[in-house]
Amino acid sequence: MEPSALTLLARHGATRANEAGVRIGLSDEPLSARGRAQARSLASAMRATPVHAVWTSPLARARQTAEIVARACGLPVHESHDLREMDYGPLEGLSEEEIARRFPEERRAWSGEPTLAPPGAESIATVRDRVVRAIERIRAGEAALVVTHLVPLRVAHAHYGSIPIPLTPSVIAAEHCVLHRLSTRGLERL
Repeated sequence: MEPSALTLLARHGATRANEAGVRIGLSDEPLSARGRAQARSLASAMRATPVHAVWTSPLARARQTAEIVARACGLPVHESHDLREMDYGPLEGLSEEEIARRFPEERRAWSGEPTLAPPGAESIATVRDRVVRAIERIRAGEAALVVTHLVPLRVAHAHYGSIPIPLTPSVIAAEHCVLHRLSTRGLERL
């Protein structure tokens, strides 16, 4: 990874579906009351960082988080479609338990092989390619915060840390509105 502008990444604040353990993918669900409070806490943490812009996925939960941070810190907000969450296709709206019960073979193949995906869903490799493309554009500019989603954060951690995607720890970036710094080791929690 070549030297570039400071890049911080965070998962959006929680939604009601997140709180219920449901994969919402491309569903445009807004932040819950808890998610708005998480975004305000993230904004407080961001006041001490030397960033000059906030980049976000266009999905409501990420966009709302980015706007809360940007407003509190006096920063501009930019959107990138490449930062959106994975398209879960037929798995959208299901809990992890439902997916394991109803689609066990698809789940096993999807989590173990980045180029595979259930019909109508996006592969992890496709998500990685678009997320890395967006991050590289952002890193080429000024220091920024990137507000995105769980799978984009996990693939960024795998890519920049040279970790095979199936071995990427599920704990990375699982918490909402936790700051991570992009480094040669992937994402480092701040």
